[in-house]
Amino acid sequence: MQRVATLERKNLRMLPRAIRFTALICLSSAIANCEVDQANAFDWDYAPDIVDLSYEAALGTDADFKAWQADALKTFRTKYAAIPLAPADSYKIEDWQTGSGYRFRKIDFKYGSGILFGHSLGGVLAVPDKVDPNKPILIVFHGHEYHDPGAPPVGLFTEDTWASKLVQGGYVVWAPSTAFHEWIEPLTKEFDYTPVWAKYASQSLDTVASEFPEHKGFKTVGLALGGLVATVLTGMDERIDGGVYAESFFSLDWSRREYRVWNHPMCWDIKNIYSYSTLFGLIAPKPTQIQMGRADPFFPRLTGWAPDPSFSGFKRGMYSDEIYGGYLMLKNIWSRENGDIDFVTHPGGHDALDTDAALRFLGTASKGL
Repeated sequence: MQRVATLERKNLRMLPRAIRFTALICLSSAIANCEVDQANAFDWDYAPDIVDLSYEAALGTDADFKAWQADALKTFRTKYAAIPLAPADSYKIEDWQTGSGYRFRKIDFKYGSGILFGHSLGGVLAVPDKVDPNKPILIVFHGHEYHDPGAPPVGLFTEDTWASKLVQGGYVVWAPSTAFHEWIEPLTKEFDYTPVWAKYASQSLDTVASEFPEHKGFKTVGLALGGLVATVLTGMDERIDGGVYAESFFSLDWSRREYRVWNHPMCWDIKNIYSYSTLFGLIAPKPTQIQMGRADPFFPRLTGWAPDPSFSGFKRGMYSDEIYGGYLMLKNIWSRENGDIDFVTHPGGHDALDTDAALRFLGTASKGL
Protein backbone atom coordinates (compact mmCIF):
# COMPACT_ATOMS: atom_id res chain seq x y z
CA MET A 1 0.00 0.00 0.00
CA GLN A 2 2.80 2.45 0.87
CA ARG A 3 4.63 1.67 -2.42
CA VAL A 4 1.44 2.26 -4.46
CA ALA A 5 0.92 5.56 -2.67
CA THR A 6 4.49 6.62 -3.50
CA LEU A 7 4.06 5.83 -7.21
CA GLU A 8 0.74 7.66 -7.36
CA ARG A 9 2.25 10.74 -5.70
CA LYS A 10 5.06 10.79 -8.31
CA ASN A 11 2.47 10.72 -11.10
CA LEU A 12 0.56 13.57 -9.49
CA ARG A 13 3.52 15.90 -10.07
CA MET A 14 2.60 15.86 -13.78
CA LEU A 15 -0.80 17.50 -13.07
CA PRO A 16 -1.57 21.23 -12.82
CA ARG A 17 -1.17 22.57 -9.29
CA ALA A 18 -4.88 23.08 -8.46
CA ILE A 19 -5.84 19.65 -9.75
CA ARG A 20 -2.84 18.11 -7.98
CA PHE A 21 -3.98 19.57 -4.62
CA THR A 22 -7.49 18.11 -5.03
CA ALA A 23 -6.11 14.76 -6.11
CA LEU A 24 -3.80 14.59 -3.09
CA ILE A 25 -6.74 15.10 -0.76
CA CYS A 26 -8.65 12.29 -2.48
CA LEU A 27 -5.62 9.99 -2.41
CA SER A 28 -5.00 10.66 1.31
CA SER A 29 -8.64 9.89 2.07
CA ALA A 30 -8.48 6.65 0.11
CA ILE A 31 -5.34 5.53 1.93
CA ALA A 32 -6.87 6.38 5.32
CA ASN A 33 -9.91 4.25 4.56
CA CYS A 34 -7.91 1.22 3.44
CA GLU A 35 -6.95 -1.63 5.73
CA VAL A 36 -3.38 -0.51 6.36
CA ASP A 37 -1.20 -1.41 9.32
CA GLN A 38 -1.61 1.32 11.94
CA ALA A 39 1.27 0.12 14.11
CA ASN A 40 3.52 2.81 12.69
CA ALA A 41 1.18 5.39 14.23
CA PHE A 42 -0.27 3.74 17.34
CA ASP A 43 0.45 0.29 18.72
CA TRP A 44 -2.26 0.50 21.39
CA ASP A 45 -5.99 1.04 21.61
CA TYR A 46 -8.72 1.79 24.15
CA ALA A 47 -11.07 -0.90 25.39
CA PRO A 48 -14.79 -0.49 24.64
CA ASP A 49 -15.74 -0.51 28.35
CA ILE A 50 -13.99 2.72 29.41
CA VAL A 51 -14.35 3.76 33.06
CA ASP A 52 -13.47 7.32 34.05
CA LEU A 53 -14.01 9.51 37.09
CA SER A 54 -17.21 11.44 36.47
CA TYR A 55 -17.76 15.10 37.30
CA GLU A 56 -20.02 14.04 40.17
CA ALA A 57 -17.44 11.55 41.50
CA ALA A 58 -14.59 14.05 41.41
CA LEU A 59 -16.39 17.23 42.46
CA GLY A 60 -19.79 16.19 43.78
CA THR A 61 -21.01 14.89 47.11
CA ASP A 62 -19.91 11.91 49.16
CA ALA A 63 -23.00 10.04 47.94
CA ASP A 64 -22.10 10.86 44.32
CA PHE A 65 -18.64 9.39 44.73
CA LYS A 66 -19.85 6.24 46.47
CA ALA A 67 -22.39 5.60 43.71
CA TRP A 68 -19.68 5.99 41.05
CA GLN A 69 -17.23 3.80 42.97
CA ALA A 70 -19.77 1.01 43.44
CA ASP A 71 -20.46 0.87 39.69
CA ALA A 72 -16.76 1.11 38.78
CA LEU A 73 -15.75 -1.61 41.22
CA LYS A 74 -18.46 -3.89 39.87
CA THR A 75 -17.11 -3.40 36.33
CA PHE A 76 -13.48 -3.99 37.31
CA ARG A 77 -14.09 -6.88 39.69
CA THR A 78 -16.33 -8.71 37.24
CA LYS A 79 -13.57 -8.61 34.65
CA TYR A 80 -10.92 -9.45 37.27
CA ALA A 81 -12.89 -12.49 38.45
CA ALA A 82 -13.02 -13.76 34.87
CA ILE A 83 -9.21 -13.95 34.50
CA PRO A 84 -8.60 -17.69 33.92
CA LEU A 85 -5.68 -18.02 36.31
CA ALA A 86 -5.82 -21.28 38.25
CA PRO A 87 -4.37 -21.22 41.79
CA ALA A 88 -1.36 -23.37 42.66
CA ASP A 89 -1.96 -27.04 43.43
CA SER A 90 0.82 -27.17 46.02
CA TYR A 91 3.80 -25.27 47.32
CA LYS A 92 7.25 -25.93 48.76
CA ILE A 93 8.97 -23.82 51.43
CA GLU A 94 12.76 -23.70 51.60
CA ASP A 95 14.73 -23.43 54.83
CA TRP A 96 15.23 -20.06 56.43
CA GLN A 97 18.12 -17.84 55.39
CA THR A 98 19.29 -14.90 57.49
CA GLY A 99 19.58 -11.21 56.79
CA SER A 100 20.47 -8.25 58.99
CA GLY A 101 17.76 -8.22 61.64
CA TYR A 102 15.50 -10.64 59.79
CA ARG A 103 15.28 -14.06 58.15
CA PHE A 104 13.65 -15.07 54.90
CA ARG A 105 12.70 -18.12 52.92
CA LYS A 106 11.58 -18.82 49.38
CA ILE A 107 8.19 -20.31 48.60
CA ASP A 108 7.75 -22.13 45.27
CA PHE A 109 4.28 -22.79 43.85
CA LYS A 110 3.47 -25.78 41.65
CA TYR A 111 0.79 -25.67 38.96
CA GLY A 112 -0.78 -28.86 37.64
CA SER A 113 -2.83 -27.12 34.95
CA GLY A 114 -3.62 -23.79 33.38
CA ILE A 115 -1.46 -21.15 31.75
CA LEU A 116 1.21 -21.34 34.49
CA PHE A 117 1.64 -25.11 34.20
CA GLY A 118 5.32 -26.03 34.12
CA HIS A 119 6.58 -22.61 35.21
CA SER A 120 8.43 -21.86 38.43
CA LEU A 121 6.75 -19.09 40.37
CA GLY A 122 6.62 -18.21 44.00
CA GLY A 123 7.84 -15.49 46.28
CA VAL A 124 9.97 -14.55 49.24
CA LEU A 125 8.65 -14.34 52.80
CA ALA A 126 10.81 -12.17 55.07
CA VAL A 127 10.26 -11.99 58.83
CA PRO A 128 11.91 -9.61 61.34
CA ASP A 129 13.70 -11.04 64.38
CA LYS A 130 10.98 -9.53 66.55
CA VAL A 131 7.49 -9.98 65.12
CA ASP A 132 4.70 -7.58 66.08
CA PRO A 133 1.32 -9.18 65.27
CA ASN A 134 -0.38 -5.78 65.52
CA LYS A 135 1.36 -4.71 62.32
CA PRO A 136 -0.12 -5.73 58.96
CA ILE A 137 1.72 -8.04 56.60
CA LEU A 138 3.18 -6.04 53.72
CA ILE A 139 2.84 -7.36 50.16
CA VAL A 140 5.59 -5.76 48.09
CA PHE A 141 6.05 -5.60 44.33
CA HIS A 142 9.17 -4.73 42.39
CA GLY A 143 9.27 -3.22 38.93
CA HIS A 144 11.63 -3.77 36.03
CA GLU A 145 14.55 -2.55 38.14
CA TYR A 146 14.69 -6.17 39.33
CA HIS A 147 16.14 -8.21 36.49
CA ASP A 148 14.86 -11.71 37.14
CA PRO A 149 11.14 -11.45 36.35
CA GLY A 150 9.00 -14.36 37.41
CA ALA A 151 11.52 -15.82 39.82
CA PRO A 152 11.02 -15.43 43.58
CA PRO A 153 12.73 -12.03 44.14
CA VAL A 154 15.42 -13.06 46.61
CA GLY A 155 17.55 -10.13 45.42
CA LEU A 156 15.09 -7.69 46.98
CA PHE A 157 16.35 -8.77 50.39
CA THR A 158 20.06 -8.11 50.06
CA GLU A 159 21.53 -5.51 52.40
CA ASP A 160 20.18 -1.94 52.22
CA THR A 161 17.45 -2.58 49.65
CA TRP A 162 14.10 -0.87 50.13
CA ALA A 163 12.38 -4.20 50.81
CA SER A 164 14.93 -5.25 53.44
CA LYS A 165 14.47 -1.90 55.20
CA LEU A 166 10.74 -2.56 55.47
CA VAL A 167 11.48 -5.86 57.24
CA GLN A 168 14.00 -4.14 59.49
CA GLY A 169 11.21 -1.68 60.29
CA GLY A 170 9.35 -4.54 61.96
CA TYR A 171 7.04 -5.80 59.20
CA VAL A 172 6.53 -9.30 57.90
CA VAL A 173 7.02 -8.84 54.14
CA TRP A 174 5.73 -11.06 51.32
CA ALA A 175 7.25 -10.44 47.88
CA PRO A 176 5.47 -12.53 45.21
CA SER A 177 6.91 -13.07 41.75
CA THR A 178 5.87 -10.39 39.29
CA ALA A 179 6.76 -8.81 35.94
CA PHE A 180 6.68 -12.14 34.09
CA HIS A 181 5.47 -11.41 30.56
CA GLU A 182 5.76 -14.26 28.09
CA TRP A 183 3.86 -16.90 30.06
CA ILE A 184 0.72 -14.81 30.44
CA GLU A 185 0.83 -12.95 27.13
CA PRO A 186 -2.20 -14.88 25.73
CA LEU A 187 -4.35 -13.48 28.56
CA THR A 188 -3.30 -9.87 28.22
CA LYS A 189 -5.20 -8.93 25.09
CA GLU A 190 -8.39 -9.22 27.12
CA PHE A 191 -7.22 -8.64 30.69
CA ASP A 192 -3.94 -6.61 30.59
CA TYR A 193 -0.79 -7.53 32.52
CA THR A 194 -1.20 -5.77 35.87
CA PRO A 195 -4.58 -7.38 36.77
CA VAL A 196 -3.14 -10.83 35.97
CA TRP A 197 -0.12 -10.23 38.22
CA ALA A 198 -2.40 -8.84 40.92
CA LYS A 199 -4.61 -11.94 40.78
CA TYR A 200 -1.56 -14.21 41.05
CA ALA A 201 -0.48 -12.27 44.15
CA SER A 202 -3.98 -12.40 45.64
CA GLN A 203 -4.09 -16.18 45.25
CA SER A 204 -0.85 -16.46 47.22
CA LEU A 205 -2.11 -14.58 50.28
CA ASP A 206 -3.89 -17.56 51.86
CA THR A 207 -0.56 -19.40 52.02
CA VAL A 208 1.13 -16.43 53.65
CA ALA A 209 -1.72 -15.76 56.06
CA SER A 210 -1.64 -19.38 57.23
CA GLU A 211 1.94 -18.84 58.38
CA PHE A 212 0.92 -15.85 60.53
CA PRO A 213 -2.71 -16.33 61.58
CA GLU A 214 -2.37 -13.83 64.45
CA HIS A 215 -1.57 -10.89 62.15
CA LYS A 216 -4.10 -8.15 61.43
CA GLY A 217 -4.63 -7.43 57.76
CA PHE A 218 -2.48 -6.63 54.73
CA LYS A 219 -1.06 -3.49 53.23
CA THR A 220 0.97 -3.20 50.05
CA VAL A 221 4.08 -1.38 48.84
CA GLY A 222 5.02 -1.21 45.17
CA LEU A 223 7.74 0.45 43.11
CA ALA A 224 7.32 1.57 39.47
CA LEU A 225 5.46 -1.20 37.63
CA GLY A 226 5.07 -2.84 41.04
CA GLY A 227 3.22 0.26 42.23
CA LEU A 228 0.61 -0.27 39.54
CA VAL A 229 0.22 -3.94 40.46
CA ALA A 230 -0.14 -2.88 44.10
CA THR A 231 -2.86 -0.36 43.19
CA VAL A 232 -4.83 -2.93 41.20
CA LEU A 233 -4.51 -5.47 44.02
CA THR A 234 -5.71 -2.91 46.59
CA GLY A 235 -8.81 -2.23 44.53
CA MET A 236 -9.61 -5.83 43.68
CA ASP A 237 -8.87 -7.57 47.00
CA GLU A 238 -10.86 -6.28 49.98
CA ARG A 239 -8.27 -7.73 52.39
CA ILE A 240 -5.76 -5.04 51.35
CA ASP A 241 -6.12 -1.88 53.43
CA GLY A 242 -4.08 0.67 51.47
CA GLY A 243 -0.35 1.14 51.11
CA VAL A 244 2.52 2.99 49.44
CA TYR A 245 2.60 3.42 45.65
CA ALA A 246 5.94 4.72 44.36
CA GLU A 247 6.88 5.96 40.87
CA SER A 248 3.57 4.79 39.44
CA PHE A 249 1.31 7.85 39.49
CA PHE A 250 1.90 9.34 36.04
CA SER A 251 -0.16 10.21 33.01
CA LEU A 252 -1.27 6.97 31.38
CA ASP A 253 -2.36 8.58 28.12
CA TRP A 254 0.92 10.50 27.92
CA SER A 255 2.85 7.24 28.28
CA ARG A 256 0.83 5.64 25.49
CA ARG A 257 1.73 8.42 23.09
CA GLU A 258 5.22 9.46 24.13
CA TYR A 259 7.47 6.51 24.84
CA ARG A 260 8.20 2.81 24.70
CA VAL A 261 10.54 0.49 26.59
CA TRP A 262 12.61 -1.64 24.23
CA ASN A 263 12.76 -4.95 26.08
CA HIS A 264 9.16 -5.49 27.23
CA PRO A 265 5.60 -4.77 26.10
CA MET A 266 3.30 -1.95 27.26
CA CYS A 267 2.63 -3.87 30.46
CA TRP A 268 1.76 -0.68 32.37
CA ASP A 269 -1.29 -0.09 30.19
CA ILE A 270 -4.85 -0.71 31.40
CA LYS A 271 -6.97 -0.25 28.32
CA ASN A 272 -10.33 0.52 29.93
CA ILE A 273 -9.15 3.68 31.73
CA TYR A 274 -7.75 6.99 30.47
CA SER A 275 -5.98 7.91 33.70
CA TYR A 276 -4.50 6.23 36.75
CA SER A 277 -6.57 8.65 38.84
CA THR A 278 -9.53 6.42 38.00
CA LEU A 279 -7.61 3.40 39.30
CA PHE A 280 -6.88 5.18 42.57
CA GLY A 281 -10.55 6.16 42.79
CA LEU A 282 -11.31 2.45 43.24
CA ILE A 283 -9.30 2.28 46.49
CA ALA A 284 -10.56 5.43 48.26
CA PRO A 285 -10.56 6.08 51.19
CA LYS A 286 -7.96 3.43 52.10
CA PRO A 287 -4.71 4.93 53.51
CA THR A 288 -2.63 5.86 50.47
CA GLN A 289 0.84 7.33 50.02
CA ILE A 290 1.98 8.29 46.50
CA GLN A 291 5.71 8.75 46.00
CA MET A 292 7.56 10.37 43.10
CA GLY A 293 11.30 10.90 42.63
CA ARG A 294 12.47 14.24 41.29
CA ALA A 295 15.08 12.42 39.17
CA ASP A 296 12.42 10.14 37.65
CA PRO A 297 11.98 10.86 33.92
CA PHE A 298 8.24 10.93 34.67
CA PHE A 299 8.54 13.79 37.15
CA PRO A 300 6.85 16.91 35.70
CA ARG A 301 9.38 18.81 33.58
CA LEU A 302 9.38 21.24 30.69
CA THR A 303 11.78 19.27 28.49
CA GLY A 304 11.83 15.87 26.86
CA TRP A 305 14.17 12.99 27.61
CA ALA A 306 16.84 11.60 25.33
CA PRO A 307 16.65 7.95 24.21
CA ASP A 308 18.95 5.43 25.84
CA PRO A 309 19.58 1.68 25.40
CA SER A 310 16.56 0.81 27.57
CA PHE A 311 13.79 3.09 26.33
CA SER A 312 12.74 5.46 23.60
CA GLY A 313 12.91 8.76 25.42
CA PHE A 314 10.11 11.27 24.79
CA LYS A 315 9.49 14.62 23.13
CA ARG A 316 7.88 16.31 26.10
CA GLY A 317 7.74 15.64 29.79
CA MET A 318 4.56 15.44 31.80
CA TYR A 319 3.11 18.77 32.85
CA SER A 320 1.78 19.70 36.25
CA ASP A 321 -1.91 19.16 35.49
CA GLU A 322 -1.19 15.52 34.65
CA ILE A 323 0.40 14.81 38.06
CA TYR A 324 -0.51 17.46 40.64
CA GLY A 325 -3.93 18.04 39.11
CA GLY A 326 -4.72 14.35 39.36
CA TYR A 327 -3.48 14.23 42.94
CA LEU A 328 -5.55 17.28 43.98
CA MET A 329 -8.63 15.58 42.57
CA LEU A 330 -7.83 12.46 44.62
CA LYS A 331 -7.13 14.57 47.70
CA ASN A 332 -10.59 16.10 47.35
CA ILE A 333 -12.14 12.63 47.20
CA TRP A 334 -10.17 11.35 50.21
CA SER A 335 -11.03 14.44 52.27
CA ARG A 336 -14.76 13.93 51.62
CA GLU A 337 -14.36 10.30 52.69
CA ASN A 338 -12.27 11.19 55.79
CA GLY A 339 -9.40 9.16 54.37
CA ASP A 340 -5.63 9.54 54.64
CA ILE A 341 -3.72 10.34 51.42
CA ASP A 342 -0.19 11.68 51.09
CA PHE A 343 2.07 12.81 48.21
CA VAL A 344 5.83 12.54 48.81
CA THR A 345 8.69 13.61 46.57
CA HIS A 346 12.29 12.52 47.08
CA PRO A 347 15.60 13.06 45.24
CA GLY A 348 15.72 9.57 43.70
CA GLY A 349 14.77 8.20 40.30
CA HIS A 350 12.32 5.71 38.84
CA ASP A 351 13.96 2.83 40.74
CA ALA A 352 13.95 4.51 44.17
CA LEU A 353 11.54 4.32 47.09
CA ASP A 354 11.73 6.60 50.14
CA THR A 355 11.61 3.90 52.80
CA ASP A 356 11.74 6.34 55.72
CA ALA A 357 8.64 8.17 54.43
CA ALA A 358 6.92 4.83 53.75
CA LEU A 359 7.60 3.53 57.27
CA ARG A 360 6.35 6.77 58.85
CA PHE A 361 3.16 6.59 56.82
CA LEU A 362 2.59 2.88 57.42
CA GLY A 363 3.15 3.33 61.14
CA THR A 364 0.49 6.02 61.30
CA ALA A 365 -1.97 4.30 58.96
CA SER A 366 -1.64 0.95 60.70
CA LYS A 367 -2.93 2.33 64.00
CA GLY A 368 -6.44 2.17 62.64
CA LEU A 369 -6.33 -1.58 61.98
